[in-house]
Amino acid sequence: QPTPGVFDLIIVDEASQCGWQSLPLLYLAKKMIVVGDDQQISPQSVGINKDNVQALMNQFLSDFDQRDSFDTENSLFGHARRRFPAPIVLREHFRCMPEIISFSNNLCYQATPLIPLRQYPPQRLEPLISKYISNGEREGSGQKVFNRIEAEAVVDSIIECCKDERYNGKTMGVIVLQGKAQATLIDKLLLEKIDGKEITAEDLYKTRKFLCGDPYSFQGDERQVMFISMVAARNEMIPALTKPDFQKRFNVAASRAQDQMFLFHSVPDGELPDTCFRKKLLRHFMDPSSVIARALEDAEHLRELAHTANRQNE
Repeated sequence: QPTPGVFDLIIVDEASQCGWQSLPLLYLAKKMIVVGDDQQISPQSVGINKDNVQALMNQFLSDFDQRDSFDTENSLFGHARRRFPAPIVLREHFRCMPEIISFSNNLCYQATPLIPLRQYPPQRLEPLISKYISNGEREGSGQKVFNRIEAEAVVDSIIECCKDERYNGKTMGVIVLQGKAQATLIDKLLLEKIDGKEITAEDLYKTRKFLCGDPYSFQGDERQVMFISMVAARNEMIPALTKPDFQKRFNVAASRAQDQMFLFHSVPDGELPDTCFRKKLLRHFMDPSSVIARALEDAEHLRELAHTANRQNE
């Protein structure tokens, strides 16, 4: 029966994705471990009237502390951060090659940068590869925007990688940075172009765990090789993506690849607004070194000095 403290301990993983529906867990647990990341994607409230929600909060939660947090966009992790403000912060990172995770470090974790601990395998894949599609064009609007030429380039690269023995057995995925139609188009084109003798659908979708979607599709997931499609093109006005929600999406998109990440773009960085996350990502591919990465190297040198120093004299 749902009674207070019916569980001694409840552990919630990916709590930054858990919306208001998860709040009863606080009632059911004597103790909770809440694991999440407020720099990753939070619950969506598409189609919900925020004014109505605010009115209901004012009406029924007037005596609640921090009642403004009980809306449809706050996650369980957000509630935990408000009420227990001394979290245990993850500092070690095992998933990505250092060049890959350094983008997220610069974008979201400057105060508590993740220290990449992946060992370099022999003959490792080049971590970051950008491909400029000069003739790419954006079509459609809203969630239905797509860039067919860029999608075809992504599909050709996937097939080329699958035929390369360096990619034998490696898992793969595609993230599109605008809308959802581009993901559907890439899936469709890929199935049409697969050569049954060399690459089968079973090999691609089962062995390689292939998935094509937007950042929400990959929250909490990973692949060894990721292909990112920017979608935006020069034939349309490109607004700057600057809101915190976009920062979270780019953080997720750019940290799913373990070994290698491709970025397909149909606009040069010089034509993107300086404040846009698209430009920040593209610039990272051009220069993956970071201030934080260099600082960590200096820190390692200081650790060595501290370890070898004569403590009585120095």
